[in-house]
Amino acid sequence: MSQQLVSLDALATRINEQQARIEQAWGMTLELAKQAGEMLIEAKRLVGHGNWLP
Repeated sequence: MSQQLVSLDALATRINEQQARIEQAWGMTLELAKQAGEMLIEAKRLVGHGNWLP
């Protein structure tokens, strides 16, 4: 019984570590998406009105 609890505790620790990694990656994803959006806005400004699709 004790070994099962130790194993469960170890698994819970690993799960929590993975969750922390997911949250970190998600934050990075949001930041990169924001930067890409800012670059698209700048590109649109440089292209000029009516010239985006060409």
